Amino acid sequence: MEAVAEHINEMQKIYEEYGAIFDDLSKMFKDIYPLKTPADLSVGELQMYGTVEWCNVTDSLGKVKKGTELESTVFVFKTGVVFLCRERLKRRKSKGVHMNGFGASAARGLFSESYDTAERFRTLIPVQDVQVRIGKVGDMDGHFWWELVHSRCDTEARPERVYQFCNSTLEAKTDFMRIIRQTIRDCVRKMNLPSSGSSSSKNKYIPCGGKRLEALQTNSRSTLSKKRNNSNGKTDVERHSMELEEKFKIDEEGVFRMRSKTVGDLNENLSESEENEAEFV
Repeated sequence: MEAVAEHINEMQKIYEEYGAIFDDLSKMFKDIYPLKTPADLSVGELQMYGTVEWCNVTDSLGKVKKGTELESTVFVFKTGVVFLCRERLKRRKSKGVHMNGFGASAARGLFSESYDTAERFRTLIPVQDVQVRIGKVGDMDGHFWWELVHSRCDTEARPERVYQFCNSTLEAKTDFMRIIRQTIRDCVRKMNLPSSGSSSSKNKYIPCGGKRLEALQTNSRSTLSKKRNNSNGKTDVERHSMELEEKFKIDEEGVFRMRSKTVGDLNENLSESEENEAEFV
């Protein structure tokens, strides 16, 4: 129960910080593509999230001023991937004027620093259009590359869009690529299965109780914190969370699975045995 409560608190913080952004992206996607399956970006559908280093940021934001602190975060949902980039802005606040013994004001050391965030970029890639692949740059110590791709669509006149990311650990890179690929496979599997009725959408976050609590008990997540050294020599926290209980089985190329027997197969075997008996009669 302690792990469940910890996970609930973590998801509630994510909803409070990013919930409005998720709602805006989901509504915008529905308005632009009314015939497509809506993107459910409720916190209950979140599979994984984490910070990354955006390497080709100039492709989208142009030239970035030196010293600009950007925080890039990737959220993997069951219906799509959200990428958000925000800038950290330093603010100086005055604590007031202190009078010294001679009646003069002393302003030294009376300022405190705080940080605000300003959104610089956001995008939603539906799971049907998302791809993930290994980066073109070889991995090295503290730099593990991968690419998130918004695939090309001729009917929508949309060219391919590539986001180049870098993580400070191989574990973080592997987690992102594995979870995104598994999400794509799950989407393809659902598309091949017949529909079993419409499922209710989860637009609001329920912090505890009911079906939400049952889902958490069978879908436990844990937050992993990693240290990352940026180019300025400062130490930031690179965080990412992933499913721990669910083990994904990836089919390697060239490995085939035998098809399990169906009712039709059993009927065929039965008819063959009847024919054999008829021959001996």
